[in-house]
Amino acid sequence: MPGHKIPRSVLVVVHTAALEVLLLRRAVALQPGVDYWQSVTGSLDAEDEPYEAAARREVFEETGIDARAGTPLATALRDWDIENVYPIYPEWRHRYAPGVWFNTEHVFGLQLSGRVPVRLSPREHTAFQWLPWREAADACASSSNAEAIGLLPRFCANVCTVSPTVETLRVVTYNIHKGVQGIGPARRLEIHNLGHAVEQLDADIVCLQEVRQVHHRGAFLFTQWPELPQADFLAPEGYEAVYRTNAVTRHGEHGNALLSRWPVLECRHEDMSDHRFEQRGLLHARVQVAQHDIHVIVVHLGLVPASRVRQVAQLRAYIEREIDPAALLVVAGDFNDWGTRVQRAMHAMGLRSADTVRCPTYPSRLPVAQLDQVFARGMQPLSLHVPRGRIWGQMSDHLPLIAEFRLGDG
Repeated sequence: MPGHKIPRSVLVVVHTAALEVLLLRRAVALQPGVDYWQSVTGSLDAEDEPYEAAARREVFEETGIDARAGTPLATALRDWDIENVYPIYPEWRHRYAPGVWFNTEHVFGLQLSGRVPVRLSPREHTAFQWLPWREAADACASSSNAEAIGLLPRFCANVCTVSPTVETLRVVTYNIHKGVQGIGPARRLEIHNLGHAVEQLDADIVCLQEVRQVHHRGAFLFTQWPELPQADFLAPEGYEAVYRTNAVTRHGEHGNALLSRWPVLECRHEDMSDHRFEQRGLLHARVQVAQHDIHVIVVHLGLVPASRVRQVAQLRAYIEREIDPAALLVVAGDFNDWGTRVQRAMHAMGLRSADTVRCPTYPSRLPVAQLDQVFARGMQPLSLHVPRGRIWGQMSDHLPLIAEFRLGDG
């Protein structure tokens, strides 16, 4: 029927090379008195209008920024090849044909060298602002819009001719206990909850231990066991997942994994097993975080104190052998140390953490010991904390540890 909106639209994240995002405030919000901030959005004008043409048209109509074909900014528009399908708000459903309940949104990014003048269409928007990408994601009223902005570093890192400026690095280490909790008949699958949890942590780099690559018995016992390896299953959209096996068991294998919002340039593994009863290892990845080349080592040390002493010595030898002394370095994982011996050893290697704050991570239901640690070299520790709440104590026997560092201030 003529006059009905087409249930297909575009979302365009307009951003600078420094990862500043343009947000627009809608003239009409869902709730009176509540600001509704968003990126450029708009429905197709015709059933046969290409998504790309709609994206260029909407950007020009809503901001005055001309990225139409033949203009200098024409090549700055990039199709992110992402589609979101979401229910149409009841308040706006009358604009669509009867029986239409869902809209399909195609996502683009438009990269600018810097901030440019913005000319609003008063009928649609009443204000605009440029915000750092994390703040922009938090300010968005739409969850799909916020998720798209959260992917910006990943896409921008691949296309920027000028490296975006990133001042802080957010690193999480989390022992996920193979995605299963409980004993015997009370055993339950937590990997799906862990997937939501990892996404909420909003980290640049997530270091995981006790990650299943495959486990035939688990797949047999749990009907909702993921078909993907756990590292790939847990990676939020736009993140890259790398995994290396530490232990091979009767029914499968498990090891360390790294999830990165930024491109992973290379990955290595070294066996750190000290005796046959505990198979341990380190995962070493090199990650390009904007203009910074950062080495990340994920470890899971043994339960026996003497083993940990030897494994720390092996870790030190590996770092001296494989990583340039001037390179930025993060070492994170489950160190299984109830005291301060490992911490002192890491300090002796020139690695630091925000250790003025005590953040117990184990056991998760009533944490008393900080078995998990995040250390860094060439960066200034800013903060260290663990998320609180009953749900976090149910997903694993460890809590995730969240560390933030200032880059370039080692």
